[in-house]
Amino acid sequence: MNYSYHGAIQNWLNDLKERLGDPRNNTLLLIGSLSKAIFEAARLAEQVERELNGLLLEKGLSESAKRKIQKDWESARGHFNQWIDKWQTLFKEIEKSVKTGGAHYIRPLGMIG
Repeated sequence: MNYSYHGAIQNWLNDLKERLGDPRNNTLLLIGSLSKAIFEAARLAEQVERELNGLLLEKGLSESAKRKIQKDWESARGHFNQWIDKWQTLFKEIEKSVKTGGAHYIRPLGMIG
């Protein structure tokens, strides 16, 4: 996993969270940035998905290690897909009510192996 990329996204989300919590800021102006941050987090998760698929193809990995990776991925994938679904629903509702752009389609993460 690319930890520097993950750290950059985490910092971006934390900054946006602080700004959204400040009533002096116009939160509608921040929705586009928040949408982009969520989209980047999804891109990172897709990268991890590809890397894990590649890892599972390696010859030297034991079957028990592969099963553990798949099991851990299934749990993380389920939580992540629920999280993304909630964000997409929120962005669609915001877009309907205030006619803003910025909602992105994010594909759900898939099974690996």
